[in-house]
Amino acid sequence: MSNRGCRDSFERQVVVNPHPDVTINGDSTKLLCRNASLQLNASGAQTWSWTPAQGLSCITCADPLASPLQSNTYLVVGWNSFNCPDSARVVLDVKQPISVRATGDTICSNESTRLLASGAASYVWSPTTGLSSAVVANPVVSLGQTLRYQVVGFDGFNCFSDTAYTTVFVNPTPNVNLGPDLLIPAGTEYQLIPTVQNGPVVVWRWLPSFDLSCFDCPAPRLFVRNERMVIVRATNIYGCLSTDTLSVKPFCDAGQVFMANAFTPNGDGVNDVFYPQSNGKVEVKYFRVFNRWGELLYERTNFYTNDIKFGWDGRARGIIASPDVYVYTVLVVCADKTEFTYKGNVSLLK
Repeated sequence: MSNRGCRDSFERQVVVNPHPDVTINGDSTKLLCRNASLQLNASGAQTWSWTPAQGLSCITCADPLASPLQSNTYLVVGWNSFNCPDSARVVLDVKQPISVRATGDTICSNESTRLLASGAASYVWSPTTGLSSAVVANPVVSLGQTLRYQVVGFDGFNCFSDTAYTTVFVNPTPNVNLGPDLLIPAGTEYQLIPTVQNGPVVVWRWLPSFDLSCFDCPAPRLFVRNERMVIVRATNIYGCLSTDTLSVKPFCDAGQVFMANAFTPNGDGVNDVFYPQSNGKVEVKYFRVFNRWGELLYERTNFYTNDIKFGWDGRARGIIASPDVYVYTVLVVCADKTEFTYKGNVSLLK
């Protein structure tokens, strides 16, 4: 319409051409093993352009062969006969080769440790000797001797596998033996002498340490007082440890202490002294000698049996007594506090 109110009109036909519907076959993300190929198939158009060109057998065809070495996203643009475009994308997730690693350990025989594999999704170990499982990354292993293992790892996509090796080194554990349990007279000094296999032992520990001559030596002496357990821990040059225990049960009876029935104090060094003797070391509360008329000739108190310096040398008032039969009494106390009294006769001979 003009400014004077005049009207006019014009008609023209407009043709709208359709866009193509471009698609790529299958999923929008595809898995591909490195060094493998995958056929891509685009449809819905007549002419094509793929980008990027890297890894494609062609960029202007509908179905290029894709062989990328790394993951990539490909764009395809397609034009129909009217030169109208459409596009689609596909992601190629390229799986790379794996590198499997394995670690072993050094252990003592019949101890346990763990193997460890890494770098894969699943594993198979061989041989299966000593393993808690052959299909986990970290099986527990217990062995008596050194063994080399192979582990094959798989990536989980059926693309790649890899193999690694590791060794479990097994050092010998010592075998220490204290022998059979002891039933032994109270007051005895007993030498503990363990037998050892797979030595040498470089560290000794004896527990508990009371009544032992040493706690870190190979063969301590034990003074037997009361019922107890003795524990020994032996460590060899490989750091492997062995333990054994010994039950010690002391006993006291009247036959433990004995007295001679005659002695000859003539200075020849043989049987010159009369004194309490015993199996083991027993405390003597008193030791007394009388003549036939009941007169006290000799007395000693608070010492231990088998100590000749507390014995009677046959002297009375500094003079060797005359040959005769004399009477003695002895009171002893065992390590378990049991008391025994001994009375008897002894002949003094020339």
